[in-house]
Amino acid sequence: MFDVMLFYRRSVGICAFAICVFLSGCCVVRPPEHVQDPTPIFVADYGVHTAVMLPCADGIYVEYSFGDWAYVMENREMPWNALAALVISQQSTLGRNFSTLAEGQQAPFTTRPAKRVYRIDVDKSKVQEVLDKIDARYQAGRGRPEYLVETGGYYVRDSHHYSLFNNCNALTADILRDTGCKVYGVPMLPKFYVIR
Repeated sequence: MFDVMLFYRRSVGICAFAICVFLSGCCVVRPPEHVQDPTPIFVADYGVHTAVMLPCADGIYVEYSFGDWAYVMENREMPWNALAALVISQQSTLGRNFSTLAEGQQAPFTTRPAKRVYRIDVDKSKVQEVLDKIDARYQAGRGRPEYLVETGGYYVRDSHHYSLFNNCNALTADILRDTGCKVYGVPMLPKFYVIR
């Protein structure tokens, strides 16, 4: 005989488990296999924010960051501001900064130190495609680029809407996919783990 209460309890348990996995925001990244012309890119985890550093010239890396304009540029960084940015962002921003990778360094130097940095070798042609695509988006940004001392980057007003499901970690996942990596999971939080 069909037990409605047992079905209800199991359904609630399964849904609760799925929600917990979904909200964990963890992403597993598998680098591409059989790369023809390998070039290193770097995934930086700054704590609440992630970004990908892409080679744009000899020893020079560019990093794009996506965020809420008020939170990033107007220093509205209280917990309720963070919640508002994720739920009702009025204006997004796309930032760009450059860093160097000197001989003997493990990763490019950045103004703010990252908690973790992963190196991934991808195909050079894929990197150029990503650079062209995101640079075009940056150039299409509204207003003159504004400098932010804390990150060493220049920020423009972006046309892409910032939200819980479309944040800096989603941009990181998109860039990684575009360079040939496989990304598993929901990129809501800066929890990226690279597996070989």
